[in-house]
Amino acid sequence: MCTPFNQLVVWLENLLINESVNFSFAISSALNFVKKAVELDLGYLFFNRSIPSLSGGELQRLRLVQVFNTQLTDLLIVLDEPLAGISGSEKILVFNNIVELSKKHTILVIDHGETFIPQADVVIALGIGSGKYGGTIINTEKYIKSQKIDFKCEPIQTNDMILIDLKNSIYLFEGVTIKITPKNLNLILGKSGVGKSTLLREYLPQYFEKYTYISQKPIVGKSNSTIATLIEISTLISTFFAKHFSKEKNFFQL
Repeated sequence: MCTPFNQLVVWLENLLINESVNFSFAISSALNFVKKAVELDLGYLFFNRSIPSLSGGELQRLRLVQVFNTQLTDLLIVLDEPLAGISGSEKILVFNNIVELSKKHTILVIDHGETFIPQADVVIALGIGSGKYGGTIINTEKYIKSQKIDFKCEPIQTNDMILIDLKNSIYLFEGVTIKITPKNLNLILGKSGVGKSTLLREYLPQYFEKYTYISQKPIVGKSNSTIATLIEISTLISTFFAKHFSKEKNFFQL
């Protein structure tokens, strides 16, 4: 079904009016899902959109649609960084829905910022370190104050630019023409779904011979997997040793 959510609302509403009682609950559930998706600025998506093609922000909001549409009450709902990967105006939409959800449920939010503090009844700060050095309840007011650091960074002005001009089409992304500065930090901004990940994942590898893309998606692996394996550092190390030591040298012989 390639009909966008924002066009599907009217169709489902008409179907709900004319449909028999047997299917009314299913249609009503689909309608509520679509309406909430449109409210969270996802009206351009459709049901047969593949998961890998979604941006991190789009996937985050789709997960939250299910939470916001729950018909149950008096639940303990734990939200771990619900605003992660979501841009400005979208954060406001998600924030307002979480506040509204707290009227019927107990909401526990884990967050790194101050967004939820004014609305929270209880604020708990954990720290100060991580791992075995963390997990201790510390003074909340003192911690929040210590995090307020004014940091201003002026972009470096340079004429040393790399022009990237790729015209082929991937997904619905119609090519790209950008300039980046070598040996510097380059920042790409924009709302979720505009093509930031597509640019990094699909286009830039066509231009650069040596290129490593690290996804924002959760790392999936076995108990003995490592980040070095995931981003292919282990492959680089093994290749280096393979080139450095010839087959005649029995390097691994004890």
